[in-house]
Amino acid sequence: MLFADLLRRMVWTSGITLCLMSPPLLAQPTPNKTDAELASHRFHYQKAKAALAQKNNAAFKEHLGKLGNYPLRQYLEFAQLRGRFTEMPFAEIDNFLTTYPDSFLASRLRTNLLQFLASRQRWNDYNRYYSAEDNTSLELHCHSLHARIKTGDKTAFAEVAPLWDVGKSQPKPCDPVFTAWRSAGHLTEQLVWSRFDKAMNQGETTFAQYLSNQLKTLKPKATLYLQVHANPKLIGQRQRFQDQSLPTQHIIAYGVKKLARTAPRDALRHWQMYEAQQLFPEDVMQDAKLTIIKRLIRSGETAEAQELLSYSHSLREEGVLDELLRETLAEGDWQRFTERLALMDDKTRANERWQYWAARAQEVLKQALPGFAEPEAIYREVAKNRSFYGFLSADKLQQDYALVDESTPIEDAFRQQVTQLPAVQRAYELWLTGNTTEARAELLHASRRMDEKQLAAAGQLARDWGWYSTGIQTMINGNLWNELTVRFPLAYQEEITRIAQDTQLEPTLIYAIARQESAFDASARSPVGAMGLMQIMPQTAVYTAKKSGIRHANPQDLLKVEHNMRLGGHYLNYLLQTFKGNRILAAAAYNAGPSRVNRWLSEQGKEKPVDVWIETIPYKETRQYVQNVLCFSVIYGYRLGQPTVFLSEAEARQYL
Repeated sequence: MLFADLLRRMVWTSGITLCLMSPPLLAQPTPNKTDAELASHRFHYQKAKAALAQKNNAAFKEHLGKLGNYPLRQYLEFAQLRGRFTEMPFAEIDNFLTTYPDSFLASRLRTNLLQFLASRQRWNDYNRYYSAEDNTSLELHCHSLHARIKTGDKTAFAEVAPLWDVGKSQPKPCDPVFTAWRSAGHLTEQLVWSRFDKAMNQGETTFAQYLSNQLKTLKPKATLYLQVHANPKLIGQRQRFQDQSLPTQHIIAYGVKKLARTAPRDALRHWQMYEAQQLFPEDVMQDAKLTIIKRLIRSGETAEAQELLSYSHSLREEGVLDELLRETLAEGDWQRFTERLALMDDKTRANERWQYWAARAQEVLKQALPGFAEPEAIYREVAKNRSFYGFLSADKLQQDYALVDESTPIEDAFRQQVTQLPAVQRAYELWLTGNTTEARAELLHASRRMDEKQLAAAGQLARDWGWYSTGIQTMINGNLWNELTVRFPLAYQEEITRIAQDTQLEPTLIYAIARQESAFDASARSPVGAMGLMQIMPQTAVYTAKKSGIRHANPQDLLKVEHNMRLGGHYLNYLLQTFKGNRILAAAAYNAGPSRVNRWLSEQGKEKPVDVWIETIPYKETRQYVQNVLCFSVIYGYRLGQPTVFLSEAEARQYL
């Protein structure tokens, strides 16, 4: 199109970047528009955006008037309204909220407006626009309570105590609410103590000290509490803790839990003595005992932990029993493992994890377990699952894996209907103009109101546009776990094939690591600084680049797909060489670091079967990471048409 070519030249020379290409499988998102119309609308959109930034209202209106029903027109109207809050254009705001109900920008506009109204103390207007159902922000909720109080609604005071009685400081917008509530006489010393106790148990000792200054009759108790915090061995001076008051019981429970970190047996002995003379509240008693049990398990005192659990069904929380059973597996005591397995209730024992381990225990001990089927029957049942234990069980039976791929076939007509949804059109146009973050936000916001088939179509669109992580998240939002083509996309296949050839790695392993690390989000950054598709730490990148002869001068290059995957592939290859080709150890090291894995190996004593080693990895995150990588390798073997074994015969027989 000549007009489109002219616009491209105008845009390029004006310094505005427009990506006027179309992604695969979605060549015409707006079939009622010609290429020239789309190019014209995109041009005027950028001009209107620039005019708004320059506060040139005449030019803004001129270009806005030439947009027709262009999908991103809403963004200009939003930006223009947000810049005019001081004029209080409520009629126009109401019109926007009515015209674009349930849209991503309607929600954002309402939030921005509420923040502005609170800053100007326009409380009647705030009450009109605030909706508890639409706003989950604690700051906005506190502003709402303040607005109600200021406009004479005293019922708001009834909602304040739960907000105040928490173990940490609340956001500043809550302060005037607390001040008004306190002035109205609702704050009691018992509430102050309750918050003080919560702060201590959450490790907020500085905040707790601040709260202690608000105490009067209970001030000496707070002082004793802080002394026990500094020296938990004081809990052994029982004459100081003889009264039956709730504050004293809080101090005892806290001191016992603090002592349990370093001396769980001593903590247990003190607790048993106090429990004989004090009638502790159920929640305080339960928390103290569970803490002691967990600390006993972690220090290897599993017999004492088992004895405590055997006395009380209420203490047999799933997480505690999981820790106890894993510690027993690590000890290699299969007989005691079966005794402790019997502590679980029927629901917990039905979990595929413990079903698998019950079968393993029967095989090792060569004896049946009451309440469990025989091993082969257990394996047959567990092997129906697409999971770590399901794949282990399938290997035991030497049968195919249950991959359960129910990827939804989407007809072209239905796909086009989803493409024409306003939010999807906005997401697509935002992507074309380089606003990727807002594009993803639009699509995910829209997905909350889609049915299953629409979600499947939206996920496929996101995948086809290259928004792999957004497609995966869309499937998660809809609980569409069996949509394998979207949940496990063949992303960056050329790059991965090339890296696999360069490093002699299996493509399935590279895919599995990238899928687990970033869900193929090339822009991903972790809180600790890992970057890109394979979440490489900058220092790891420097080390790997030097070792592999790869040019790497700028840390930001880790956000480039091929560079990141090349470094990630070489680092993974280095880990495999370090651990003599062992995928399990290499995957664990990719997540937790090779030095930590070496320490686990050196500290564990005798070697363990490979499945036991994985199950007893000390870090829950690394344990889940290794299990996922092994599972994802199998799934990617299926997706690539290259069947992959879960564990090779050599791996399955190996002891670590």
